[in-house]
Amino acid sequence: MERLYRPYHEAMAGLLAGRDHPAMLAIHSFTRQLRGRPPRPWHVAVLHSHLDNRLALALLRRLRAEGDLCVGDNEPYNGHLPGDSIDRHALRPQRPNVLVEVRNDLLATPEAQERWAERLAPLLHDSLDEVRRTAHG
Repeated sequence: MERLYRPYHEAMAGLLAGRDHPAMLAIHSFTRQLRGRPPRPWHVAVLHSHLDNRLALALLRRLRAEGDLCVGDNEPYNGHLPGDSIDRHALRPQRPNVLVEVRNDLLATPEAQERWAERLAPLLHDSLDEVRRTAHG
């Protein structure tokens, strides 16, 4: 608790507090297949809470418009985890937020990771711009 948990949350709170209109993005990966279960079809997934899905829905639209991706919406699991980082640092203070999951076999090399970063960055940027325009427009 003292070595990792509390310092992490203190750092997150400080980082977000020092910015005008912050948003929170979490990025994770998921396995192609869990033991004994069918393969997961999604290339990328957008996880979100029903409490605030503004950024997630904007990103989902853009990812689906790409046309060559199988996109999960709260798949392979639900994005709302009470008490997690997004809950604590984004949902409670009402900041736009999203958790993006990329299937880990698609991230196997540094080059693949770079391709995903280059692909996701403009979609995330445009999605956040949309959310901010809607909020202030």
